[in-house]
Amino acid sequence: MKRSIRWLLLSLVLFWLCAQAADDEPEWLYTMRPGDNLWSLAQRYLGDGGASVKLQRYNQIDAATKIPPGTRIHIPLSWMQQQPAVARVVQLRGDVVLQHSGRQPEPLTLGGRLWMGDSLELGEAASVTIELADGSRLLLGPGSHITMDRLSAYGDTGMVDSRFRLQRGRVESRVRPLKGPGSRYEISTPAAVTLVRGTDFRVGVESGSGISQSEVVKGEVAVNAAGESVKLKAGFGTRIEPGKPPLAPRPLLPPPDLSALPERLDAVAITLDWPDQKGAVGYRLQLLASGDDALLAAHQLEQSRIDELVLSPGRYQVRIRGIDGLGLEGLSSRHLLEVVKPLPAPSPEPEPQLRLEPPAFNGAWVSFRWNQPPKANHYRLLIISEQTGLPLFSRRFETTVLSLPLPPPGRYRVSVEAWLAVESRWLRSNLYRLVIPPSWALP
Repeated sequence: MKRSIRWLLLSLVLFWLCAQAADDEPEWLYTMRPGDNLWSLAQRYLGDGGASVKLQRYNQIDAATKIPPGTRIHIPLSWMQQQPAVARVVQLRGDVVLQHSGRQPEPLTLGGRLWMGDSLELGEAASVTIELADGSRLLLGPGSHITMDRLSAYGDTGMVDSRFRLQRGRVESRVRPLKGPGSRYEISTPAAVTLVRGTDFRVGVESGSGISQSEVVKGEVAVNAAGESVKLKAGFGTRIEPGKPPLAPRPLLPPPDLSALPERLDAVAITLDWPDQKGAVGYRLQLLASGDDALLAAHQLEQSRIDELVLSPGRYQVRIRGIDGLGLEGLSSRHLLEVVKPLPAPSPEPEPQLRLEPPAFNGAWVSFRWNQPPKANHYRLLIISEQTGLPLFSRRFETTVLSLPLPPPGRYRVSVEAWLAVESRWLRSNLYRLVIPPSWALP
């Protein structure tokens, strides 16, 4: 009798432990639809139609019972089949090296696919945006190195498990709200692990020291390090040193004031400056395309100013945030900027031309004619003897035609000058060589 009681008590304890374990097991709930049955459900999500018997027992359903639409079926997460998920490269700038597991490194290409185990190494002027299976996006900044530790999905349930390892650099995440208990989004660094459930946040790792920063823009994240966990709400961040717990949440710097920045510029190399921000020891400036948020350039600045920023004509989004003494980057301000093609510099006025025509001879007379340049006030005709170098004739005129008696036989250089009063200078014509033979000498 006593033995029977002991067996009964032991059975009750075992039953309670199994029930407790079942209660603690993460479950996914499926709502039955017209045409569904347990066999098709098991085949679809467990990968084996024969597992429908387990589903029947787990949900305490009579085998002879027809399951009506709307019934909620509990499926333990550990029973569900996971498939590899793929990530896509939707934006790419600069040189990025892709390392597939067990293969030679290769250049990353726009539209390329990334799988679990792949790593990316970004150049100092590079950036990449990756889109995950659920539509979440990661923006990797220059100099980053990241590995896809896990990319998987639970069929078409919408549950996606995405885990990344950031060795250095910075990543900005825009995570869609996670669906179901199997969904996970995690970024680990040498100092901490950051977990989220639908938010916008940033994680950075300092090269060499491994010190990490986590900053939350929207939503909430949990940062785990050295056995301790810190919850960060929107507008807060923390700093983590390897082997140490996270610092207490610290308010992020507010968005800087960009109201004085111009909205339209017609220069190719521009200067942007804004008021200094209290508590900021530096600034992060990001330049994005206004239409698709593609990161075009990123600069870390020591002052609230950037010079010689070279931009092609187009529309841009300038995103600026302050950096505090712990290296935490604050909330961003956004400013739309349009760069238009600079107006061409006015062409210089063409140099006025003064042209002396060949002389016309008429008996004992010779006539000289020249054009009238713009802004010419009066003229001076010069006839210089080649033998002596002395001027034979030099006189000012208001007209552009002049007739003179033939000079004595000899060789002469003839030119005309026009006085440009606006420019206060003489404009000289071409030189004409005049030869008077002895036979032309007057009697």
